[in-house]
Amino acid sequence: MLLLDASPSPAAALLRTVLGLAFVLALAVLVLRLLAKAGVGRGPTGRRLEVIERLPLDGQSAVVIVRVDGRELVLGTSAGAAPSVLDRPPPTSGEDLSPEV
Repeated sequence: MLLLDASPSPAAALLRTVLGLAFVLALAVLVLRLLAKAGVGRGPTGRRLEVIERLPLDGQSAVVIVRVDGRELVLGTSAGAAPSVLDRPPPTSGEDLSPEV
């Protein structure tokens, strides 16, 4: 039997390379999507910081109540000034938070 030089043409080699690359990229996208759905790579699901309420005072300042690790803080924010912080205990259930008149 006579052996012939079976090297592919440059166009066929390029096509094979491009198809192989497309397959590897598609496989990588599939694996990354499956990992994202499974939640791999995410931090803990419990959040430590929660904005309870925000009250804008004008276009540049606001009062914000945030909860951090179970503690509630009242923050005063404004453009160009450092925020002021007031620590307060969280309200107990049934506590009336309406202002006194």
